[in-house]
Amino acid sequence: NDKEERLALVPSLFPLMPPTLYFSTADEKVELLPIEQRRLLKWKMTTVTPNVVKHAIARSHFRITKKSHDWLGCWGHHMKSPGFKALAEHQKLNHFPGTFQIGRKDRLWRNLSKMQSRFGKQEFGFFPRTFVLPQDIKLLRKTWEDCGSRQKWIIKPPASARGIGIQVIHKWSQMPRKRPLLVQKYLHKPYLIGGNKFDLRIYVYVTSYDPLRIYIFSDGLVRFASCKYSSSMKTLSNKFMHLTNYSVNKKNTEYQTNSDDKACQGHKWALKALWEYFGSRGVNTTLIWEKIKDIAIKTIIASEPYVLSLLKMNVRSPYSCHELFGFDIMLDENLKPWILEVNISPSLHSNTALDVSIKGQMVKDLLNLAGFHLPRKEDVTASCSSASSCTNREKAKPDLSADEKVKRAFYLTQRFAEQSTPVCLCQDFLQTVLDVLTPDDVRVLAESENELSCRGQFEPNFPVAIVIALPSLLRGSEVPQRPVGPMGAETLEQPAESGPSAATSPGWWSAMNIPPSLTWTTAPTRRTHLSRVSPPLRVLVLASPAVPAQVLSPVCLRISETLFRSEETFSSGFISSLFTKSLVLNLLYFELFRLYSNLKVFELLSGFQQG
Repeated sequence: NDKEERLALVPSLFPLMPPTLYFSTADEKVELLPIEQRRLLKWKMTTVTPNVVKHAIARSHFRITKKSHDWLGCWGHHMKSPGFKALAEHQKLNHFPGTFQIGRKDRLWRNLSKMQSRFGKQEFGFFPRTFVLPQDIKLLRKTWEDCGSRQKWIIKPPASARGIGIQVIHKWSQMPRKRPLLVQKYLHKPYLIGGNKFDLRIYVYVTSYDPLRIYIFSDGLVRFASCKYSSSMKTLSNKFMHLTNYSVNKKNTEYQTNSDDKACQGHKWALKALWEYFGSRGVNTTLIWEKIKDIAIKTIIASEPYVLSLLKMNVRSPYSCHELFGFDIMLDENLKPWILEVNISPSLHSNTALDVSIKGQMVKDLLNLAGFHLPRKEDVTASCSSASSCTNREKAKPDLSADEKVKRAFYLTQRFAEQSTPVCLCQDFLQTVLDVLTPDDVRVLAESENELSCRGQFEPNFPVAIVIALPSLLRGSEVPQRPVGPMGAETLEQPAESGPSAATSPGWWSAMNIPPSLTWTTAPTRRTHLSRVSPPLRVLVLASPAVPAQVLSPVCLRISETLFRSEETFSSGFISSLFTKSLVLNLLYFELFRLYSNLKVFELLSGFQQG
């Protein structure tokens, strides 16, 4: 009776967009909807639906169903791509087709290796040297001989989980024969705490691949090996020393549990507790976190071409898919993050109060960020008789109009028509692309704003929180004198009602913004990497309130590492822009790219476009 009661439906920031269902933690209660609406609240149960999800949907008054047609949400296994065709437009599943391209260990390393060979280790140097057997057996043998007998190697089945089948070896004779394997150079100098090796479970959530929207949960898990680390060859068979998987270490009689999310004790900590531990020792945790976020962006990008292709072929509505990824990250002795693997069905089992605290909050925020809609009764009825007849206009992505198709085709094909003078750097491009916002542009912007308004403890990871004030929007020297708050809802209301509209107000820039502190500066004229002189521009910097606002120097025009990313990761953090189809969102990156990036990154971007 003392719990705070929350509205069951959260209204959208914009007219003509449906409200979303609210999900709570155990310290809240959700109001009861009228009986006619409650009858629509059905969740499809599977054998892998975790308890933390069951509890969250129960608090929102969902009923469990095993039927295949009349449910709104499902947390289940990843399935083959053609299976996604059965999804009605009001149904939401916790997977995208094709994400096994990073979820399977062999596919992950193949895709990251392709990126590294194309763009270099500076951009993609966050994973150990990897070989996929039997294809790479000759190359592995040569590398093995070159490295000598002191090199340790870790072998993994390509599609296993929970540490099953993983070994650390140093002799060629120990290599299993005649079965698929992943073989990696072992990271033999990990960062140790109390003499123990550990890894990080980072939760990365993708709400959309078209355009790409990535979030990262601000908390996570730190999982320790339960035996003190030794680099001796004699210890390689000790899984309690060399593996950090909970499913392995819980079998050790010396394993110590931890139920306090603020305590640095036992063999499992909260990620925020680790940051406190590092902070007390003078470690720059912001830099580590930014590098981890950069790894997440680039790894998701590695899957993007495959997922977009399968989405187009198999999924009718972008509403129907969302996905949580579990990134396993290890820190070496220099605190450099390395990716170990990506889980497309990360464990949400909650065996301790620590697990419940972190995973419960994460699942609540994820379900709210997912934006579950209450369908119309006729849409559910239609899906019962024929999945293909479902026509929920509120949730389905509308077909592009002829004008939208022309606009997309023109700008997407003309960007790199002339490599020496790309369209994205031309003032004509900047002055025309935003003159008219199409309904699809408005839809994307409104969806982005609605997500940001209910993200909870998820941090926007892509697109990042920076916007360039374009000359075409400023209309001369006009500069707003007020901070850009939570979306200029009044700006998008009119286009939402009447179709395309001139984007004369900068209010909608906040489509990617964290609640801002505001700084304006005039950028000096400078020569870009293509020897083009860029005109002075006014630059708007949006900073998180949690980070001190750093101003752009009007002399050197640089972005503070504290505010955004290090110089290395800052430019590469935008490499996904060419995969993203939303012209409005993309343009913001291109203008930023025009000012700050170098020729190497430009070649990287154009290579993606050609591919």
